[in-house]
Order: sequence, then structure tokens, then C-alpha cells
Amino acid sequence: MTLSKSEQTRIAILEEAMVSFNKKGYAGTHIRDIAGALSMTQGAIYGNFKNKDELALESFRRAYRKVGQALWEYVDEAKDHSERLHRFVSFFERYLENPVVPGGCPMLNTAVEADDYYIILKEEVKVAFGKLQRFFGREVKAGQEAGQFRTDIDAAYYAGVIIALIEGTILLCRIDNNQQLMHNNLRFMGQVIDTQIKL
Repeated sequence: MTLSKSEQTRIAILEEAMVSFNKKGYAGTHIRDIAGALSMTQGAIYGNFKNKDELALESFRRAYRKVGQALWEYVDEAKDHSERLHRFVSFFERYLENPVVPGGCPMLNTAVEADDYYIILKEEVKVAFGKLQRFFGREVKAGQEAGQFRTDIDAAYYAGVIIALIEGTILLCRIDNNQQLMHNNLRFMGQVIDTQIKL
């Protein structure tokens, strides 16, 4: 399907804003810089988005969808439920080395900045993390139903623990600019999958 010129403009704005918000944060991103990078006026930006809040919100949603799509595609290459869980956690090591959205994990970046200041963004991040946890939880339940995972474990519990480990590890790796912690924690998460979740 061919996009209209206005739709192409809106997508171009979102793509530029998505990277800027993810790299510089909400406070560090200025509409004039986005407009300048696209060789358009600020008025053109506001003709597509009513304010900076709406642009930030739509940019975050776009970033999350891109990460989510890349994650699902990577996980879907697995042969069984166990490999799906392993690929789920290993995706984030690959992400550190080659991020889908430049600037790091958009959920983590946005969560840190939006904590007490930008309530709309904070709520959107909560939704995104909830989707991520439910995805992992559904994978555990599917493995249980297939007879590959223990049935006496709480899928939601492991989903929460794994997501917290992943995001905390990404944060510490970014602070130290050292991926060794990710290697170590991925090995630990793999052991959790193999010894506590798998039959």
C-alpha cells in the first residue's frame, strides 16, 4: 500500500523523534532539533502532533513495537519451548551489541526519566513492561501444557524475576560500558530456565 505524503511525513517525524527521545530523553529532546534534522519547520511538526507530549508518547510506542517485533521474530526461530525461553533472554545481549532503536532499551530509558515527572509516559512504560512479562509468562505456560516445563511453578513469578534481571543488567552494563555482566547474568538466567523451569 502506498502511503500518502502526509503519512510519510508523520512517519519521518516519528522515526527521528524516536531516536532523539531514546538517546537524549524527554528533557533533552527539542522540537526545533527534530525539525532541523528533517529540514522542516517546527510548524510542520505541530501540524502532525499537537504537542511534545503526544510526540514523545507516539515515539515511545513506535520504539517499543520495533523492539517487540524483533524479539518475537527471534524467539519464533526456536525449535521448542525451552529454546524459546533461552532465545528470549539472549535477545537482550544481542540488543546491547546491536540495538534495534539507537540509544539502548527504550523501555528502560523512558522508565528512568519518566518515573515521577512524566506520568503519561510512565503509564505507557508500565503497559510495555506488562506486555513483556505476559509474553514470558505465556511461554512458560505453553511449555507446561506441552509437558516440557514443571507444572508446580508460577509462570508470573519467573516472568517478573527474569524481566527485572534483564533490565537491571542492561542498566548496569550501560553505566559501566561493560557487557561482561550481561554474559554472566545470561548464564545465570539460562541455569534458572534449565534447573527451575524445565522438567
